[in-house]
Order: sequence, then structure tokens, then C-alpha cells
Amino acid sequence: MNPAAELITKINSYRITTGVLVTDHLWPRLIEICKLAGLDYAIIDCEHGPHDDTTIAQACAVGRMLNFPVLIRPISYAYDQVRRAIDLGPCGLMIPSVENVEQLDIVRDAVLLPPRGRRRPGGWGNHWMDDFQYDTASVGAGADPRGWAQRRQEHVDDRQWPGADTTGLHLSLRRRAERRVGAAAWADRQRVWGN
Repeated sequence: MNPAAELITKINSYRITTGVLVTDHLWPRLIEICKLAGLDYAIIDCEHGPHDDTTIAQACAVGRMLNFPVLIRPISYAYDQVRRAIDLGPCGLMIPSVENVEQLDIVRDAVLLPPRGRRRPGGWGNHWMDDFQYDTASVGAGADPRGWAQRRQEHVDDRQWPGADTTGLHLSLRRRAERRVGAAAWADRQRVWGN
């Protein structure tokens, strides 16, 4: 099973997708509780939350054992922040405040290994992986669709971003993005990217 791919499929099929943004309280057992409650994902909020790396890596490991998608929202799209977040072993990321293609390129470089990126393999959360290429990494743009709209306008090849989500991780963010960029631009995005 691939929890990241299953989550992306569910989001792209416009089925109701529910999850939690873990900001104040994180402990590894919380991931099991989320799965037992029937949620679709958990996002560990490092942008606003006080979580330490060991607890985050343990929560990601529990998610992998349960085939439950655990994502991380790093502090920013900065290379060092994204690289450190992916080292902790999430199945994906929710990147805050992406506004242009150059910022997306920074994220790509931090997530993918050469020749497609600059990342080096390693980290506590990656000992379970046979392949450090992260072909199923999920990259979300948070709640700001401006970066994705620019990317769509410039027709950047989506194959550079395997498994890339569009503007967020659930339907309410998609609806908000549609309102912000306009229904016509959103429909064009769906046509160009095919999802």
C-alpha cells in the first residue's frame, strides 16, 4: 500500500477527505487514533507547532506502519526547512505560502535527489526506504494557489513533480483556491494538468 498515492487519488477524485492539522499536541499514538477514527491524513504543523524532531520521526514511522498518510507542514519553502522535514520520514509535505515557480523549484531541489534535485539521502525517517528517490512524495502548496497558477501558466512539466498535489490537501482548500483564482482559471488548470 502507498498511503501518499491513495490520498492523492482520493483528493483528485473529489471525494470528501478529512484529516487533522496537528499543531499543539503530538505524540506517536495520536496517529493510530487518527486512523481508528476514520480520518484520511494527519499533517504535523511545524510552521506553528512546537514539535521536536524525534517525536515527528516517531509519528511518521507509526503512520508508515499503519499505512496512514502523515504529512509535515514545514516552517517555509526554504531549502533547509524542506530538506529537514523530508528527512523525518513523512509521506508528503504541505508547503506554506508558495507564490511563484522559483519557490516551487526550491522545494523540488530539497525533495528530489540528483539529477532532478539537490537532496542527499538520509535522516531518521528514511531508514525504512529501499529507494531514496521519493517517487511518491506529495507536495502541496498550502492555502496559496498563486504559485500553482503561475506554474500552470508557464506550462511547467508536471512529471518533474511526481505525485504532486495541487493547492492543498482537502476539498475545502480546492474550493477556496477556485474562488481565489477564478472558476475559468481553475478549469484550465484541470485541463492542462489532467487532474
